[in-house]
Amino acid sequence: MPGMGHRQCALTLRSTRCVRKGLSLHFMLGAQLEMKPDNPVQRTVGQPGVMDQLIATYNERRFDGRRVFHLFRDHISISGNTALGPRFELTVPLKTLTPTPNRYWGRQNGFWSGVLTLVLLGAIPVGFAAVLTPWWKGLFGVLAVGGLLLALATARRIEWAVFCNAMGQETVNVARSGPDQAQFQSFVTAVSGAIASAAETASHDNCSGQ
Repeated sequence: MPGMGHRQCALTLRSTRCVRKGLSLHFMLGAQLEMKPDNPVQRTVGQPGVMDQLIATYNERRFDGRRVFHLFRDHISISGNTALGPRFELTVPLKTLTPTPNRYWGRQNGFWSGVLTLVLLGAIPVGFAAVLTPWWKGLFGVLAVGGLLLALATARRIEWAVFCNAMGQETVNVARSGPDQAQFQSFVTAVSGAIASAAETASHDNCSGQ
């Protein structure tokens, strides 16, 4: 019947409009929920955990390489590279370390290499002066001067703070050298405090688990 056809069309149009209004309302409410500043989900997503919060950073640079220390609440991250060697990254849990560091003062590794180069290459032109040409004498002389410069550059003793594990094995060492050497003591103190806190937290967790 013609009347019934018109009524069905009208009902269909009304249903379509209601669905569209419902979808629009749904999307509007969803957008408002995402933009609402008090939404607890939005506040927590992307924020670091307590154990991932950075406490301190220390940049160390020596003649034989450089290292960067990142201290967190439960671990210390060390990255860097050695001279003519590979890059490295490692992470050490703080609860495995003892909070009191050992200290010693020593020269860098390049010092004795420079001394040995100076002595050997400086003695060759003298001992074999009769058989060496001027070119070879000049070459050994230049290399000996290079050894002397290396020894002078690494002759100063630098301070080291060494953190050991429960077995007494050296695990983490930090040198007072590089751009952050003025912050050396404060960084060592921060590491000691973080190790003590991590050990206390681990002991508390063990007691709670029993």
